[in-house]
Amino acid sequence: MEKQGYRYEFSHFQLDLEKRLLFREGGEAVSLTPKALDVLIILIHKQGELVRYDDLKRLVWKESKFVEDKTLTQTIYTLRVSLGDSSTEQKFIENVPKRGYRFVGNAVLIGDDGKERRKAFNEEKEEGKIPLVSPQQITHPKLLYAIGAVSLLGVLIICIGIGIYLSNSFGLFNQSANTSGQTNSNSYPLAKTPSEKIEVRSPSDERKVKEVIKKSQTYESLKIYVTPNNFDESKIKEYWLSENSGGKEIKALKTSLLRLRTKGLHYGKESRLERFEFRYVRIYSPRDYAEAGTIERWYLPLYRMDRTKVTDRNDYLGPYNVDYVLRKVGGKWKIEETSTPRYKEKK
Repeated sequence: MEKQGYRYEFSHFQLDLEKRLLFREGGEAVSLTPKALDVLIILIHKQGELVRYDDLKRLVWKESKFVEDKTLTQTIYTLRVSLGDSSTEQKFIENVPKRGYRFVGNAVLIGDDGKERRKAFNEEKEEGKIPLVSPQQITHPKLLYAIGAVSLLGVLIICIGIGIYLSNSFGLFNQSANTSGQTNSNSYPLAKTPSEKIEVRSPSDERKVKEVIKKSQTYESLKIYVTPNNFDESKIKEYWLSENSGGKEIKALKTSLLRLRTKGLHYGKESRLERFEFRYVRIYSPRDYAEAGTIERWYLPLYRMDRTKVTDRNDYLGPYNVDYVLRKVGGKWKIEETSTPRYKEKK
């Protein structure tokens, strides 16, 4: 019997990472384009986590300078059809509007010895046990950023060398060019390093990010929407990034609050948080940008101002996945953007 390589198994499918083939139960090969297969591999490697549209396009179509959104949408559609999935069911591939896609199936990594692997795919690949599955696919963000950082450093060193040579040979950067009024013969104008999403380990920041996220959500759902007429606008700035600084959530929160007020509605005092678990928290260098994901379930009964309960809706929300983007401002973590669902008028 031929020895099998590393593969993912999910539902009645088997994804062979070395042969780059997808099989149905029974060994029937599923016809997929190389791009569709790359998308599937990326999503499964990051299963349960949001992969942004731009990241997918950058990784899968890296040879193209510009990729239209419809190209990715069509690839996802083709992939869903092959998997027996759909945009309404989303049993394998979930779309987070305006954000990205995530794999929500349960994929298990099987080693070349036929045993289930408890280590993440990326850890095993780093140890050299798994070959790269595609020349176009870099599955480990740290590896991607490390390569970028090394390349950037090399360019920077070359630029510095050229600058020193020009300075010594032609006096290109002399003291009179120093507009600060101070003389420093060792100062050379260097280009700013472009922002790179390099993940770093910072338990203290991870703890603070988790704290801000949970406090913000409980404050919004169990305080603001329970007593919408006593809204304190200054309080929300403790958790959410201001619009002037690029924050997108304060406006969305106010819109949701206005809808409740206009309809004369509010959440009941018995509202509660039933489940709040973190799927991931990532801190990026220089520890001023973070991404996080949760699984949440809430009990949020809706009432009219005359204290009669709204009965034509489900009081339970979730469990569902929510993704967050945070930035550190003035030493404090604040939420810039989130996919959290908010109250909308029933159509």
